[in-house]
Amino acid sequence: MISCKKETSDPNQLLIDKMKAVTDSIITNNKVPGIVALVVDHKRGIDWLYTAGYSDIINKTPMDGNFTVRIGSNTDLPPENRAILK
Repeated sequence: MISCKKETSDPNQLLIDKMKAVTDSIITNNKVPGIVALVVDHKRGIDWLYTAGYSDIINKTPMDGNFTVRIGSNTDLPPENRAILK
């Protein structure tokens, strides 16, 4: 039987999809212009870099994972967003 369901070989894909959704929701639902998120978990084999939003809102320049940025804190995020980052 042939399935139309896309199979993934990455066991962490569900977690990565959740992290993307949380990151995108932060941009959509808060006054955050842009995010560069890096998650590294050697035990799980995760080395994930994701950007969302803009580095320059006026010129609509997207965030870039190669930018040098200050490290931010997740303590101001709503609890439902912090939970996935733990």
